[in-house]
Amino acid sequence: LQNNEAALGYDLASDETRRIALERARDTGTIAATGRIQLVQETTQNQYGFLLFVPIYQVVAAPASATTLATRRASVAGYVLSVFRIADVVEESLRDLDYDIDFYILDQTAKPTEQLLGIYNADAQSVRVRSPTLPTVNPAPHALCATPSDCMQQIQLGQREWQIVF
Repeated sequence: LQNNEAALGYDLASDETRRIALERARDTGTIAATGRIQLVQETTQNQYGFLLFVPIYQVVAAPASATTLATRRASVAGYVLSVFRIADVVEESLRDLDYDIDFYILDQTAKPTEQLLGIYNADAQSVRVRSPTLPTVNPAPHALCATPSDCMQQIQLGQREWQIVF
């Protein structure tokens, strides 16, 4: 609870980005991620986060093959929620690595103005969220990436398509 008091009692469906992910999880029966959001408990304005929702359904006396959208909507009992701050996820996963590679993290599923999730700066070993322009990959001769696709990695996350551009 400590440092999360602002999120206590927050109505997740009151925000469009969160509501869309809630409904997608409910309707598909699988994990759904939000687009980038400002976490309710975030104290700085320069960090993005995302939520993952897993729907929980009441037991329905029907075979699994009879599950329909209407059945899922009527039988949702709640959700398991995970809250992630993008900088924490990236910095923790790279903590023990010793590589000097900067990269952008983009949400290809989002509107173009909301695609940037973060920019990892290897020198500072931190993530920032401001950039004057989105990256374009045009390898120079003798570059580490022979083709633009060599400098990109696609990640599927909660029905969203993320791209990492090195």
